[in-house]
Amino acid sequence: MFDFDPVSRHMRLLSVHPGRTVEDVRAATGFDLPVPDGVGDTPPPTGEELDVLRRHVDRDGVLRALR
Repeated sequence: MFDFDPVSRHMRLLSVHPGRTVEDVRAATGFDLPVPDGVGDTPPPTGEELDVLRRHVDRDGVLRALR
């Protein structure tokens, strides 16, 4: 997950998905990525978030089939 530093306006890393590392993200990013101290794992989605993804974003299950 990313956000933007409000002062520098540079994109920065907030968290990494479980099973991935900061190094994985840096290797897949085409620019120097600021990484603040304390970057942890991205929390799993809530039940409500999953419901929105399944009912509104990926109604036909296309993205789920890519696993």
